[in-house]
Amino acid sequence: SMAMHADHSAMAALERLAGSSHPSKLREQSLFWMGQTRGADGARFIERVATSEADSELRANAIFALSQSHGTDAYASIRRIAQNDASEHVREQGYFWMAQMGDKRAKDDIFAAIASEKSDHVREQAVFALSQLKEGEAEAALIALVRGNYPRKVKEQALFWLGQSGSTQAIDFLDEVLTRTSKKPTSG
Repeated sequence: SMAMHADHSAMAALERLAGSSHPSKLREQSLFWMGQTRGADGARFIERVATSEADSELRANAIFALSQSHGTDAYASIRRIAQNDASEHVREQGYFWMAQMGDKRAKDDIFAAIASEKSDHVREQAVFALSQLKEGEAEAALIALVRGNYPRKVKEQALFWLGQSGSTQAIDFLDEVLTRTSKKPTSG
């Protein structure tokens, strides 16, 4: 049918524009539109770029495009990339977009990443990603980091984002922590 043909040529055109002979900006835009409009075929192509492209900046952009795509479990693909990519920037972007996707798996997956990630910088970005979860979920996650067995830097970041949050849940927790630490034993 004509529609199928149009579909196929649109995908082929986007694939061409995403090719390495074109400038990065154009490649990024074609990946973005592929994610928006080309369903599972687009998602599969974007994932290929996100996992095999030499340019880490383009791999990072491919993650965003993948987070916008439909027709496959894009979240699982992004999680795999975030866990395995050699580039810190790409891993950071992975955790950030995992948090943005509204997927129920994000909180636990990002927690696991914070526990296993080697780079302090990526870990900090993963804490930021947790602070971006939906209302209430972010605060609960950050509080769990402060209470948990995590490096001091992670706890500091979590406290910082709790302070930025200003939610009732965050303020109550900070009050509780501050009250507990300021109660000095009095000498009789």
